[in-house]
Amino acid sequence: MSAASWRVSSEDPKNASSEQTQGLGTALKILFSEKEIQNLPEHSPSKGFQLTRQEIVALLNGFGRLSTSIHQLHSFRLLLKDSR
Repeated sequence: MSAASWRVSSEDPKNASSEQTQGLGTALKILFSEKEIQNLPEHSPSKGFQLTRQEIVALLNGFGRLSTSIHQLHSFRLLLKDSR
């Protein structure tokens, strides 16, 4: 699968905002499904808890955006420190 097919976001701010919201919603879905995930059998296909492809893509893109923001914040702090 190519990298382009995994990247579903667009430059449209409304779509980017919607994708970020879906990524956050997917993270919360995983967080609040703890008991359901713990009850899954180890070696058989899961039928109780599943994520859609779109949810997975939104979650990964959300992690990517968050990590980029953290990196940029670190770079900005270094620039401020050097300018003093």
